[in-house]
Amino acid sequence: MRKFNLRNLLMAAAIVAASSFTGCNTEDVDYDTPYLKLSESSKTFDSSQSSYEFTVESNRPWKVTAEKDAQGVVPDWLRAQPDHGDGNGKFTVTVLALEGVDRQATLKVSTATVWEALRITQTGTISTTKLFYMSFGTAAPSSQPDGGWATPSNYTDWGDSGEGVTDATSFSGDCTLRGNSVSSGYTDASGGTNAYLGWDKYFQISNVSVSGGNQMDITFGCAYYDGSSDNVFKPEYITVEASADGGSTWLPVTYTSATTENDRWYFSSGSVVMPVGTTNLDLRFKGALSSGQLRIDDVTIVAREAEEPTEPQVITGQASDVTSTTATLNGTYNFGTAATELGFEWKKSDEGDDAYQRVQGVGSVAFTAAVSGLSATTSYDYRAYAVVDGQTYYGEVKSFTSDAAGTVLLKESMGTEDVSSKPSVDSYAGWLKEGLGANGVTYTGVAADKVTVRTSSGGASKDYDGASGVNYVYFGSNQPNSFFVNGINAGGATHFSLTFGCNKYVYGASASDNVVTAADLQVFYSTTGTDDSYTQLTVPYSGIQGKWQLASVSFTTPAAAQNLWLKFTSHVNSAISIDDITLRTTDNVNIDPAPKVTTVTPATELGDNTATVGGSYTYTGSRTVDKVGVAYKKASDADFTEVDAAAVASSFTVALTGLTSGTTYDYKAYVKIGSDTYYGSEETFTTTGALSLLKISAIRAAAQNGEAVASGYIKAMVVSEASGKNLMSYQFVVEDGTEANSGIMINLAEQGATHTYVPGDMLNIKMTGVTYNIYNDLIQLKVPGANVEKLTETGTVTPVTITVDQMADYESMFVAIADAQVVVDDLSKKMGAGSINMETESGKRFVMYTKSSAAFADDLVPQKMGTAEGIVGNYKGTMQLQPRTMADLSGMNQERFGAPVEIAFGTAEFTATKGVANEALEGAYIEIPYTLASGSETYPNVVVTVTGAGMGTIPATINYNVASVTAGAGTIRIPVTGTPAAGEVNFSVAGISTEAIICSKTFTAAGIGEFSVIWNSYAFSDGGPSPWAPTSVTPENIVTVGGLTRNGFSVAGGSPGARNWNGANFSSNTADNPTQYASFTVSAAKTLSLSSLKFVQKSSGTGPKSVNVEYSLNGGTTYTLIQATTISGTSENIVDLSLSDVAALQNIAVGTTVTVRFVPFNASGTGNWNLTMKNNTQETGPFAMQLEGSTK
Repeated sequence: MRKFNLRNLLMAAAIVAASSFTGCNTEDVDYDTPYLKLSESSKTFDSSQSSYEFTVESNRPWKVTAEKDAQGVVPDWLRAQPDHGDGNGKFTVTVLALEGVDRQATLKVSTATVWEALRITQTGTISTTKLFYMSFGTAAPSSQPDGGWATPSNYTDWGDSGEGVTDATSFSGDCTLRGNSVSSGYTDASGGTNAYLGWDKYFQISNVSVSGGNQMDITFGCAYYDGSSDNVFKPEYITVEASADGGSTWLPVTYTSATTENDRWYFSSGSVVMPVGTTNLDLRFKGALSSGQLRIDDVTIVAREAEEPTEPQVITGQASDVTSTTATLNGTYNFGTAATELGFEWKKSDEGDDAYQRVQGVGSVAFTAAVSGLSATTSYDYRAYAVVDGQTYYGEVKSFTSDAAGTVLLKESMGTEDVSSKPSVDSYAGWLKEGLGANGVTYTGVAADKVTVRTSSGGASKDYDGASGVNYVYFGSNQPNSFFVNGINAGGATHFSLTFGCNKYVYGASASDNVVTAADLQVFYSTTGTDDSYTQLTVPYSGIQGKWQLASVSFTTPAAAQNLWLKFTSHVNSAISIDDITLRTTDNVNIDPAPKVTTVTPATELGDNTATVGGSYTYTGSRTVDKVGVAYKKASDADFTEVDAAAVASSFTVALTGLTSGTTYDYKAYVKIGSDTYYGSEETFTTTGALSLLKISAIRAAAQNGEAVASGYIKAMVVSEASGKNLMSYQFVVEDGTEANSGIMINLAEQGATHTYVPGDMLNIKMTGVTYNIYNDLIQLKVPGANVEKLTETGTVTPVTITVDQMADYESMFVAIADAQVVVDDLSKKMGAGSINMETESGKRFVMYTKSSAAFADDLVPQKMGTAEGIVGNYKGTMQLQPRTMADLSGMNQERFGAPVEIAFGTAEFTATKGVANEALEGAYIEIPYTLASGSETYPNVVVTVTGAGMGTIPATINYNVASVTAGAGTIRIPVTGTPAAGEVNFSVAGISTEAIICSKTFTAAGIGEFSVIWNSYAFSDGGPSPWAPTSVTPENIVTVGGLTRNGFSVAGGSPGARNWNGANFSSNTADNPTQYASFTVSAAKTLSLSSLKFVQKSSGTGPKSVNVEYSLNGGTTYTLIQATTISGTSENIVDLSLSDVAALQNIAVGTTVTVRFVPFNASGTGNWNLTMKNNTQETGPFAMQLEGSTK
């Protein structure tokens, strides 16, 4: 990867130009264009400590630096020496020995203006298997469509791959799939769609087939957002669990999260050891918060062998659901022998080991137990145990502290909103205000500009249980200064306990001087809030040096307090911080809880002067809700106008009228109870009409500056070509000029959207509801389809001629680059190979990219030089030329520049019209594809050396004369004769390439080998024939298969439906004495074994819900059950039966005919039973039925 910093180059040019007018010695100025070239772009090391030397060609000083990995850490296992140089030079990379799994790193070799990436891979001593990867695709919209967000039940563009993905792999959950707030900032972040967990939803991956080991290494991207700009993700926000038994028991996945270049997205990695013998894995992600937004993306599961335990493994997990009197203890057991008892021992931490008491757990792998009767604010030790064969095994001892007793009136952890401006406590808006008495609480300060809310990576709260670790209140200079908590609803209580985190840090002081004392920080309370009414509390600070501490104090008011005020006063300049204030009472209080109000987004039925907005609420209190509605205002105004809903309901809408067209409004839902008003979040909408014309260049600049999409519209011409299929079906590119930055990629927002726009179409595109989608550095707009208006006028599409150095300024524009050709090493590739390296006659290099699904993906790359046209793309900073169709490359029709091109060879292959063991070969050749750009070649002395157990009478040496190889793409065919034996034959071809060209072929006897029989119902619309002959038998000469035949039933009446082979009316059929069934036969001239039977079945609502699969070896006189299957619902049910374990279906004697039948029963009416196929599976399956086996 090479990047040019255009700004630096222009500055350098300006300096050179200026020097020509100031009398400088021109010999001191380097006029050459900066360049940098590495001898290699990647290198793989083995697991040992080793070194390798790389060569640098450059005309500038350069340096070598290591890039941060996906977890934001600079790798420390490799080094470059020297790490800098000037001009041409060399450096050596040394890697340390590795005992573990593979690892990668990227070194950046750079000058001031040019850089190259060097990818380093080291293979480990532990082999791994990539079972699963999911990017969640790109099909989800960025704004909520009218039909609601996509859900796992109706979403299909998962982007899943890996060795563990099978037909049975599925995805479920109550989350939604969204295309906004896309992932970025970590290596290979896919962007596009992510799973939105909200705060209490889940997403589950089921039936990942396990191979390669029982330790699962799991990585994923994750994000947390709570309405602020400082969104710190913590692992406790999302619970990750794995199951080996279909979800009956779940094991916790322990993981850590690291920040990335994106402030919101984090990269998480963890692992879990599954029970020995695990064959299928389920993985579940659950939101564990009561508010905020949680997302995941890019889930990867890698398997490796965990060390086999020599004795039972007992893992003590973290305690959960801890209250002042109860807690849940969690543990995990892993061993081949089942435990006779699982549970926990627990005691107070200050008691001896003889005080442990036992509680038996529930579960066999993951197990839990509830303990009760705890004392408040007390530390407890606990450990998991397992009894196996009469012996007890223990996990490690862990601890938890029970919660304080009483009702929480206020809990304030200062929020997570952006505080980079260091706002005063009076102006800060990110307070959380949790607790029964928190409604109506305000925060103020004396010398308020000196009492601020701050955060820092080193200064945030820590060192005590429950430290929130983000924002905190900081007391600045001009002491004494005070922080007030005003108007806590105390509910008539008199007994209170107050806890808060506090810290003292005096710059330059020793730890012994950084100790909070009563003289440093005083705490007061008041029941009226007047200046002279505060009573000082005696806080017993712990005396901890240089750390945060959790201070605690209890107090009693002289009389029942309806409200409380707290005051914290610092007497030290710029040193004291507090966090995590919690006020409790042990008294019985009567406080009505506040309702939770939600503002519904987005606004709907937007017009020039109208909009519909709404909200919802939940309320568990006893008071009467008087009114609900929405308050709104112009974004530029200060005051809101309230509009009541027509009736009080938990979900409500309000129609707004008399609005100003083309204007942005703020709105928020409200609930009124008595004199109190409660609000939801503040949202925005923009009315239509009177929109201003925007320039694409201004929209691109706003995206790069992190600004919102401006209100208005663009008028632009389509320059992309949908017929070439080199973009997604919902994408097109528009331009509003020929100047730099005048083009942009448009993504239609609706799921499954397509378009019919052609080059030259003129469009008006409104920016209402439009969002940016910067995907791998490419700026895109996500636009609702209704925003696009096709005009009657058209334009003429002409490429802008640019140089390679200008590509970054012409992103998403139709351009032409002159004097370009494909580099020699890529001349044998097809267009759909992905990134094709290009070069110009002036020595510049760039990348040409074509999707593998493009209409011209199978075309050979251009073999000559000339003008290359296409759309400029951007992939992670690498600019790419994306041709729309092959016509964009028709100008590459001149003779290539540079040295003559040597012939490039593809992969050799043995082919034959007849090629089985013990029979003479017919039409047999070694085929070698080639590409020659110009001229011709001859190879008169080709020698093929033949070896291997299957040679038979194939000559050991084959001599051949290749008379002529002409320019272009073609195939060299070397004839092979003789009669092979059973076994592998290796062919080594010399005399063509500088290195031997090798291929091989394994021969088997006719009628022997593995076979596959497929019944494909995709074309059926009439219920299918009887008998139904197989669609394909591969290979043809191994087995004889009879068609699937209806017995005692007929095809369904009416409309049998698409893709179905079916029948109807099974209500009287029984499993014990069936009169209705479907059957087929299979036999072979050799010994026959059946390995699997796969089929897809479904039934109508009154159709059969049970189907027995049976076999007979005596012509149908008697049948034996293979498996009883059930049909769930009315959708497709995929059944995969392993026949390898059915002894009678293995090594079946020659001449025996196997009959397989399906017996549908348990029908409630006359409904259908179908063998069927899902939509869009005609080529790859799963097919209606597939039988596999072998002969010998």
